[in-house]
This record gives sequence, structure tokens and C-alpha cells, in this order.
Amino acid sequence: MKKRKNKVKLSFANWSLKAVAGVMTVIWLLLLLFPIYWMIITSLSGTGSEYQEKVSFVIDVPLRYTITVDYTEAEAKALGEDGMYLQANSIIWRMHNYQQANVGKTEVIATVEGKQPVSYSLSKANFEINQEKFWTKNILRHEDIQRAIHLIEERNLVQVKEGSLLKEGNSNEFTEEMLADFLEDENLAGTITGCTQTKSYANLFDNYKIAWAYPDKIGIEGGLLKPIMNTLFVAVATISLNITISSTAAYAISKLLPRSLKGKMQLLIMATGMVPPTITLIPKYQVLQNLGFADSLWAIILPACASFGAVLLFKGTFDAYPNEILEAASMDGAGELYLYFRLALPAAKGVVGVQILSIFASTWNEYFWPSMIIRDESKYTVSLIINYLMNIGSANFNVLLALGFLISVPTLLIYALFQKYLTYGIDFSGIKG
Repeated sequence: MKKRKNKVKLSFANWSLKAVAGVMTVIWLLLLLFPIYWMIITSLSGTGSEYQEKVSFVIDVPLRYTITVDYTEAEAKALGEDGMYLQANSIIWRMHNYQQANVGKTEVIATVEGKQPVSYSLSKANFEINQEKFWTKNILRHEDIQRAIHLIEERNLVQVKEGSLLKEGNSNEFTEEMLADFLEDENLAGTITGCTQTKSYANLFDNYKIAWAYPDKIGIEGGLLKPIMNTLFVAVATISLNITISSTAAYAISKLLPRSLKGKMQLLIMATGMVPPTITLIPKYQVLQNLGFADSLWAIILPACASFGAVLLFKGTFDAYPNEILEAASMDGAGELYLYFRLALPAAKGVVGVQILSIFASTWNEYFWPSMIIRDESKYTVSLIINYLMNIGSANFNVLLALGFLISVPTLLIYALFQKYLTYGIDFSGIKG
């Protein structure tokens, strides 16, 4: 005889409630994830996408523009290799100025009577990063800078002459506009014989390359790596000192002090948290300045080495840890350091994880106090460098979004690694109940 399985039938009201909960969950996820999705999509798109009337849900892939220039034997001989090189680069750099065209890469193919093709190209990232260095030895192939400048001045190589062919089916309004601009001039040797544009997926992450090198472009050496390393140093030092000081203080209050002093000490620690942080800013600044820590990363680290909240969290965990285990280990010859490091602190790994997560996030995002105490640009943290780059206003919107995403990645990684400690339950192994 087959046994019938019991099935729980849900009423219409329960089904309706589940449907509403599912819809609200989907809406919540969309509202939560859409800004992040939009930021990533826009950071990968070309310059000017923030001015679009409609929000784009797809990546605007940058384009590769190619112009073909043909020279006669006489023109090639008159220009020489240097002249053809500089002429090609003048065309390339002018094409990159059409920012609304979403230029990912430009290329000039020079031929002499249809033969001996030579290609010159420049990506968007190299254009943005090196435009101030264009007429330096870092960019030019030849060491004779004076000769290059002489060629520019003598032959007016920034001009373009008429005589081009626009290939049908491989152009848009911007390629036509580029050609129209070139054809208005009359002094360029050679004849433009073609102009095409294709999608360039290889240049999709150029905005991130520009964002990474952007601080170096404006004179702050080391690019984005320098402020990131500064912030990581501050975060690691703060986390290490805060956990060490807070946990040892909490252990002393919980397990070493007499009962008569525990309550008074806890009240004193809680009282320090009642003072608004803004009141202590000026005294804190003067103390650190008198100690010689002004304009130093240690001026950010030292004030955050201890917090009343961390002490209370550790103390609560240590209070719940059975004294019987500590007493048994002590009777076996274990010292206080052994009891603290091998028994008490491992039991507080949940609090340690929470502290790592919260201290790293606050250090990574802290702006007000570092802006007061740090003046040296080489010691800027990520929050200071972002504020500085946004205020000078020379970067386009897409690059700033790429910069913001790059800066947010370490925080996301730390959260992914330590999120389990937010709900971690302390497991007292060996306790028989």
C-alpha cells in the first residue's frame, strides 16, 4: 500500500503575499544594482555620453578611425621621414579632439604613390595621458627635438589639403566632419584617399587606463597607485593597532580587573564616546602638530588606534567566554599571554572581522580629518586625491566614473572576504551543556 505524502496547501492570501514579496525583492535589487550597472556602462563608454538625453543601457563601444594619405615621390622626398611622421601625428591629434565622436583609436596610413605603406596610430588612453608630453623625447621617435620643431614652424604641418575620398558605408557624421575640417586647409602635402571608422573593442577600457594615470598627468607622481598605497598603509596600521589595543584593554577589564572596578572602568570608557568628535578636532590637531606628526600618515593612524565601541564589543565577547576554560589552562601552566592569544582572542574572531571591515571602510572613505592634517600631495589618500581631481575639473565625466569604480573595488573585496563575520556566531568548543 502506497503512503500518501502530506502536502501543505497554501491559501490564496499566502500565494498573494509570496508574489508581492517576490516582486518587491526584484524591485529592490533593480534599485540597488542599477546605479552600479549604469556607472560601469558609462565608464566604458566614450566621452560625452553623460550629455545624452536618454540613459543608455548598452556600452557605447569606442571607434577606430583610419585615414589614408598618399604622397607623390616629390612630396615624400621634400618632407622626409620626420616630416611624414609629424604630419601624421598632427592629423591624429586633431582627430582625437572630436571628443563627441567617441574616438578610441586613430590611425594614419601613409603611402608613396600607393606603395611603401607606413602606419602611425594613437589610442585614446595615450592621447589623454601624454598630450602635455607630445613634443618631448618621451613621445617623438627622434632625439633631435629642435629639428622637429623647425619642421613644424617652417612647413606649417598642422594643415590639411583638399583631395580625399570618403568610403561609403564606413563612416558616420563625425568622419564627415573630420574630413570637412581637414579639407578646409590647403598646405598639407599628400592627398587624403580614405577615411573609415570601425568599432574598437581593444580600446574599451581606455577610460580606466586614463583614470589610473590621471594623478601623474597633473603632476602627482605615481599615478593612482601612490594614494592607494598610502591608504592601504593607513588602513593596515590602523586595523592592527586598533584591534591590538582594544582587545587587550577589553581582556584586562573583563578577566583581570576586580569586580568592583569593572563597572567603573566600563562607564569611563563609555563616557569617552559621549564627547562629539568635532569638539576634539582642534586639540587633536595641536597635539599631533606639537609631537611632529603633522602632514604625516601617522597623524591619520594614531587618533584611530582605539575606540570605545571596539573595546565594548571585545569586552562583551570576553565576558561570555567561560572562566572555567581559562582557569583550567592556567592550572596547566599557561600564562596570561597564552590565555589571551590562544583562547580568548580566537573566540572573538567575529568581532575581529567586524573591526577589519568597519575600520577599512571608514579609513578608505575618510576625508575630513585627512584634509585638515595632510598638505603634501605625495601623502594624499584616495579620498583626498578624488576630491582634488574632481575639483580641478579637467577630466571628462566617463573618466571620473571609471576612477570612482577603481577606488570602490578594494572596499568591495574586503566586504566580500569578511562579510561572514557580520553574522558569525562564537562557538565555544569543548563546552558540554
